[in-house]
Amino acid sequence: MKKIILFMLVINLFAFEGAVIKSLTKVFSKDAVEIVSKKYGNKGLVALEKLSATYGKGAIKKLEEISAKYGNKGIELFNKFGKIAIKNDTTFKMVSKYQDKAVYLLRKYPQSETYFARYGDSFMKTADKYGNNRIVKYLDVAFKRGEGKKVLEFIQKGGVKAVEFIERNWGKILVSGFVLLNSDEIIKAGESVANNTIDSTKEMIINSNLLNWIGAGVFLYILSLIIPGFIRRMKK
Repeated sequence: MKKIILFMLVINLFAFEGAVIKSLTKVFSKDAVEIVSKKYGNKGLVALEKLSATYGKGAIKKLEEISAKYGNKGIELFNKFGKIAIKNDTTFKMVSKYQDKAVYLLRKYPQSETYFARYGDSFMKTADKYGNNRIVKYLDVAFKRGEGKKVLEFIQKGGVKAVEFIERNWGKILVSGFVLLNSDEIIKAGESVANNTIDSTKEMIINSNLLNWIGAGVFLYILSLIIPGFIRRMKK
């Protein structure tokens, strides 16, 4: 039975290879196809067929570029996942290690490429454990404030409790920032103390903004007193 299955697999493989070669010879010479086959094997022929749809006769050059930069692994990932796997060094590394999970993130959340480049495995593991959408949402805000690492560390330390805390206080955190979330006391202290901590920070920010507006108002008032006299002196 095993021999029959093996025989059928071999037959199907040759049939598949023959179909690919037949398709390729419509674009490339038989000699060119044979060279690709000898150099890269079946995976090279499959990649060449995919690339020819975009690059035409330039597909061979593109295949050589992929091989030179990412090797056989790059060709295999391209065949399986498409261009996104070899878009750049970051996506190649991401897809090489996390396969389908990485491709899903890259397609649904393109910014995950940036987060992986900055935070590496920490981002992928946290997103996988606590939810892609949730972690990407947090980082969309925290990354711009330079607080992405603190968010990931806070969640890794506090686990589900940390995530629940962020969810409950998301509105306040958007105002106060994530700056306090690397403190173990937030998880240990309990909801009331933690809320007081964030509320205090929020109040400080509001007061600071109020002082800035008052200062600007005073400055404009002083200018309104000085400028008319200055203009009169200039006219004299």
